[in-house]
Amino acid sequence: MITSPASSLSTCTSVCTAGELAMPAHPRPARSPAESGRYSTFKKRAPRAVRAIKKFATQMLGTSDVRIHPQLNKAVWSKGVKNVPHRLRVRCERRRNEDEDAKEKLFTIVTHVVVDPLDKKHGFATLQTTCGDSAN
Repeated sequence: MITSPASSLSTCTSVCTAGELAMPAHPRPARSPAESGRYSTFKKRAPRAVRAIKKFATQMLGTSDVRIHPQLNKAVWSKGVKNVPHRLRVRCERRRNEDEDAKEKLFTIVTHVVVDPLDKKHGFATLQTTCGDSAN
């Protein structure tokens, strides 16, 4: 059976427990005064990027409990509060919650995947979104 890319992506996110993907992390500048409410000032770009990563992981894996790994937090803040990296390679992994009095049974941990900066387009040109079981 041949499936369309959109349907295979939706089944992939509902079945898999981990996935690697490249996501834009840099907030775009406002293009018009009407859009200026959607974007943040230059002193709030890194916190906004962390919120965007959490929102993205919630949409991809469907858990409201999203945790950012300290290594990913350092990668977002590596160039300071104003100069957030334009693209980050992240790994979203859904895990079972060990806490007995937790609201949800599962949580998502988002970690940073280091790419070779000497590759074409800083290592993002040949990368594909992968979906599969956790390797570790």
